[in-house]
Amino acid sequence: MDLPPPDPTAFTYRPLGTLADRLAACADAVGGKRALAAASGISEAQLYRYMDGDAAPPIDRLNDIAAAAQVDNGWLLTGRGAWQMAVDRPMPTFRPDLLVALHDGLHDLLVEYDRPFPPKVKARAVTYLYEAFRHIEATTGEIISPDKFQLLKTLGFLAEMRTEAEVDVLRQALHALEYKGLTPHYAPHQQLLTLWCNLLVRGMRGYYNSYAGQLYFERMGQKLSADAIVELHGLVTETLKVVGKTNLDWLDLGCGNGRHLAHLHKHMPNLRVRGLELSDHAVALCQDLGKANKLPADCVVQGDMRQLPFPDAQFDVVFARLSLHSLPYLPGTGLGVEAVMEEIQRVLRPGGMLVLVVPEGEYRKYIVLDECFTTHSLTSITSAHDFQNIRILESNAQHGHFGTNAQNIPATIRRGQLASLTGLFRKPH
Repeated sequence: MDLPPPDPTAFTYRPLGTLADRLAACADAVGGKRALAAASGISEAQLYRYMDGDAAPPIDRLNDIAAAAQVDNGWLLTGRGAWQMAVDRPMPTFRPDLLVALHDGLHDLLVEYDRPFPPKVKARAVTYLYEAFRHIEATTGEIISPDKFQLLKTLGFLAEMRTEAEVDVLRQALHALEYKGLTPHYAPHQQLLTLWCNLLVRGMRGYYNSYAGQLYFERMGQKLSADAIVELHGLVTETLKVVGKTNLDWLDLGCGNGRHLAHLHKHMPNLRVRGLELSDHAVALCQDLGKANKLPADCVVQGDMRQLPFPDAQFDVVFARLSLHSLPYLPGTGLGVEAVMEEIQRVLRPGGMLVLVVPEGEYRKYIVLDECFTTHSLTSITSAHDFQNIRILESNAQHGHFGTNAQNIPATIRRGQLASLTGLFRKPH
């Protein structure tokens, strides 16, 4: 029997606390109990017994029903997580001019900067870049014309992919997460996503250590804008009040060139500042500040946010400003953002504060990963790790991200054009 595809609009939300309720919702999604029985290969009589509670369906039958209704099998079994259809989305239509522009632009940069790039890896990289750019175009509705700096940034990132297989991992993750109907229960793709997260960290480190990354930090400068200073002082004042202490151990997670730390060290001696930064180049810039007595000696260490090199309960405050977005949020996997949150929870003292500033949006950029967040997703992430929500507010990330040199920054790297969310969260006592 040929059945029409499930109608997502028919699958309205209602309290679905029992398996019978969820089975009824699946039947609604495909047009009735008879249609669900035919699509799942289960006799109508047996399906009715499951729905009436007269028999308990085995796991394989539940999987058949979930596949027929195109819902998440974890949700069908437990009632937890998202129930939405796992329908494949079509790839964006082909745009040959973009592919040609990326191929020629990357080729010119490789010649200009004399970067070794095996031909097969280069071919895979061009394909990945094309698909990543087309995804953003399809998501935002905007046509992108990559400029030299954008391509230079991606070159620093992709140069860390040493084999064709590693570039393929980037492509496979994009396809799985965006076009293959992947549900929030990522178990079948756990190995792929683990490799992907590791490659993202390696690639980001390569980017910030590259010429493009050095230019980024150079143009950022060491001075904070007036708006950024007001924002930072307000966050410190609020944190002191909530934590209830005069002196705080403060960790800047992803501290970049150290300019926020240097400002706090100079103007707020009641804060004992530390920093963690992935980029070797940025760590060297922070060490220069230490030599100039603008930071405590060796207060910044090189490391991965997913494995903080600090003992348990070491800090009163963890401050992560525009750093968490470089990893993906994959609920329930323990990877990416969730791995960072586990480490933040570990190094914070009871009653300590987490201050997050993240880009706001409902999409993910894959070119060089940029994870955007909503108030809902930020609340979900923090509550899942037992943080109490003090407040979340919307703001404009423009203030202070590039300091007094903002007018010299190409628009393509000026994150200040994006809105942001600022959240304060407390670890319970």
